[in-house]
Amino acid sequence: MENTILVRFGDLMLKGANKKRFIKALRQSVKEKVSHPKISFEHAHDRLYIHLGGADVETITKMLKRVSGIDSFSVVTETNQ
Repeated sequence: MENTILVRFGDLMLKGANKKRFIKALRQSVKEKVSHPKISFEHAHDRLYIHLGGADVETITKMLKRVSGIDSFSVVTETNQ
C-alpha cells in the first residue's frame, strides 16, 4: 500500500469556460512548490493525486500548505481491492 495525497481544487470548479486554464495553473504551481525526487503527480476528475513513493508525508504536506488556490487535501492510502 502506498500513501497518496488527494488535492481538491475547490472554487476553481466554478470558473466556467476558463476552468481548464485555472486548473492547469494550479497544477503547475503545486509541481513547482512541492518538489521531491520520489513523488509523482496524476490528474484525474478535476483532482490532483500526489503519489508519495516513500517520501515523508509531513514534509510534502508542509509544502502543500504554501500553495494558494488549494481548497483542501487529504492523505489517502491506495489498496488493491
